[in-house]
Amino acid sequence: MRIAVAVLLVSLVEVAVAQVPGKPSVVAGEVESENLIGIEFGGGLTLDDVAPVALVTKVDPAGPWYALGVRTGDVIVAVDGEAIARSTQVPQKAIGLRYKAVAYVEVMRKKKPLLLRTRVTEPTPPPLVADPTPGAADAELDKLIKQTGPATWEVDADALLADPMKFTRGARVVPSVKNGKPNGFKLYAIRPSSMWVRLGFSNGDTIHSVNGMAITSMDKALEVYTSVRDADKLVVEITRRGKPVTNTYVRRQPAEKL
Repeated sequence: MRIAVAVLLVSLVEVAVAQVPGKPSVVAGEVESENLIGIEFGGGLTLDDVAPVALVTKVDPAGPWYALGVRTGDVIVAVDGEAIARSTQVPQKAIGLRYKAVAYVEVMRKKKPLLLRTRVTEPTPPPLVADPTPGAADAELDKLIKQTGPATWEVDADALLADPMKFTRGARVVPSVKNGKPNGFKLYAIRPSSMWVRLGFSNGDTIHSVNGMAITSMDKALEVYTSVRDADKLVVEITRRGKPVTNTYVRRQPAEKL
C-alpha cells in the first residue's frame, strides 16, 4: 500500500553519521529544555564563515550552545550524530535538539575529539503549528482518510497519490539519531488540519519501521517502498514520548470508496 510509504518519504533527508578521528573523551552535563530555546537559529553562537570547518569564534555564556558545553575555539564536528561539513549546517542540524532526552555535540578542542553529552530535563513536545488558511484540500482529506479504531485507519491511497504534493505538506521531517546511530525519522511542526494528523501522527513522533522493515535512511525508505507498495495493510512502528506506538493502515478497496 503506497500511501503510508508516501507519508514516510515526503521531506526525508539522508542521514550523515559523524566520524571523528580517535576515540573522543566524554563531557557530561545537564540542561533544562527551555534553556535551549533558539538553538536551531544559532542563538549565542558565532562561527567563522571563511574557515572550511565550523570554527567557533564566540559563544555567549548565557546562550544555548554554551549550556551544551561548546566553547570558543571549538570546531563543531557533529550535532546529534550528524556530521557538520560547513558552518551553515550547525543550526540546521540542531532542529529539535531541545526536545530530546539527551543532546550530543561532537567537537574538536585543542586538536582532540570531545563528545559533549548533555541530559535535557523537562523536554516538551514541539507546539502545533496553526494552519490559518485551511482550504479545499482539508475537506477532501476527511473523505480520503477514515479512522476505524484507536490506532487503525482506512485510506484511499490511489486518490491521495494522484496529487501527493497537494496533501503531504504540513509537517517537518528530520532524521532521528540515538546514541550516535540513525534510528528513524522524527516529525515536527505538524499542522492540525494536515494529512499527518488525520493519519494519527503527533509532534515529536519518531517513525522507525513499516511492516517490520527499519527506516533509517533514504536508501532504506526506498527499499521499504519497493517491498510494500502493493500491500493492502501497513503497520508503522513509532516512538511517542518515550513509549512505543503502532499505527495500522488498511487500503480502501474501490467498492468501499465513498
